[in-house]
Formats: sequence, C-alpha cells, structure tokens
Amino acid sequence: MRDFEREGEISCFLVYSDRKHVEYINNILNPIREFLDQNGFKVRLLSEVTPGEEHYGQVFEDIVEQCALGVIILDGFRPNVIYEYGYLRGKNKPIIAIQDKNACIAIKSIIKSNETIINNKKKYCGLTKKMVDDLKEPPIGFFTQLSDRAGVKVIVVDRNASLGSSDHLKNILKKEIKLLMPKIIEEWENIILKPISNNTKPEILHRVRDNTHKILEYYSGIKNFTIEEVKSISQELENLEKEATIEVPPQLYDMIGFLYYNN
Repeated sequence: MRDFEREGEISCFLVYSDRKHVEYINNILNPIREFLDQNGFKVRLLSEVTPGEEHYGQVFEDIVEQCALGVIILDGFRPNVIYEYGYLRGKNKPIIAIQDKNACIAIKSIIKSNETIINNKKKYCGLTKKMVDDLKEPPIGFFTQLSDRAGVKVIVVDRNASLGSSDHLKNILKKEIKLLMPKIIEEWENIILKPISNNTKPEILHRVRDNTHKILEYYSGIKNFTIEEVKSISQELENLEKEATIEVPPQLYDMIGFLYYNN
C-alpha cells in the first residue's frame, strides 16, 4: 500500500458504536480512520450525514451502494451496528469486521435508555441504577452471536498494542486490506463505471474497464508502474471520450493526477 497525502478516492463505510455505548471506541476508531485516510480511502460515516429518522434507511442504503469496502467495529454489539453489518454482507460488499479482545455486549446502555419513574425513584427496566452499574456485560463471541454457520470472519485486536508491534491495529488492517484489495478494486470499478455501463457499446466499455482496472491497481499499490504507462492510459481514456462520446468517471482522472504527482 502507498502512503497518501490527501483524501482518497475509494469509498469506505465505517460502522461503529457511539462512545456513550463503548467508552474506549476512539482507541480503535481513530487508528482505523487514520490508516484509511492515508491509504487511498474516502471514509464515509453515517453519523456525519445525520439524516432524520424518516430518511435514515435511504441515506444508509445510498452510502452502502457507493462504497467498495465496509469496516465494522463490533465492540458494543449494538443493534444498528449488527443491522448495518448484515446489510453490507447481503450486498456482498468486501468487509473487515473487527473487535477488541475484551469487547463486550453493551447491555447497560440499552437498559439505561429505558428509564421510568416508580415511587419517585428512577428505575431502568425495573432495576435501580446501582443494580445496572453492577451488571457484568457478557463478552462478544466470535460466531455464536453472529451466525451458527462458518464463513463469518472476525479479526480480534488489542487496542492497547504498541505502534511498533505487529499486533497494532494499523498493521493488522494493512494485512487484511492487502488480502481484500483485488475484490475492493473489482467493487469500486463496478461502482464508478455503472453510470456508463448500460449505454456504452461492449467493445468501448471493455477498453474503459481495462484501463480503469490498471489505474486502480497502480493507485492501490498492487502493481508498480512507470509514468509512461500512466500517460498512455490517460491518453487512451481521452481518446475514448472523443470517439465514443462517453464521460470517463472523474475519479479516474483524480487518481491519474495523484499518480503523476507522487511518482
């Protein structure tokens, strides 16, 4: 993977529980965001869109549709996180599911959200605040809470691992993304070429797709390249726009510009 100095082009959806449910969440969230930002990904967060409740589903589905990678932090095991995780799986998106080795199910925050007044005293699902505070939250299992079937891969990390350690979250994430990168490239290729896929002749689309694939491999660091190869692809795309009156996705030209600048 290359080190990127600006916002990336490949859209990635990051799913996690809020700090009020998982107090240490930033210890996991921040290294992930930093790594993704530095390695060519544009991080999308549903919390930054802040849709009204009536628009939540549509906004969420639109973000998923436009992302080539989903990174899910399971800590807390909140219902919305599990729903979003399942939706991403249902859409067959490349996914990296992560949890801390000491991750628990955040049942206290769920119980505390159900506050009632009984005999002038606050109760939470019939329990006192002390009773809730004394509850021991159960650990998150690997497969037992997600699926009874094999195929659900969860990466267990140590949020307190030192930066130089091979167990540090960034190093683990680097390894996982490298394994997934061919599928991520394929997904992003399909996303950015979708606007021209239905109205472009097959032979023209094949040429656009072939050059798009090369640029994505160069951009992600899967393959080395020369500046002459990048120039050749750029010229080919410009020629295709003139010959076939198609609009090459602007993300490709942004990537080409980045490759020129950082070669």
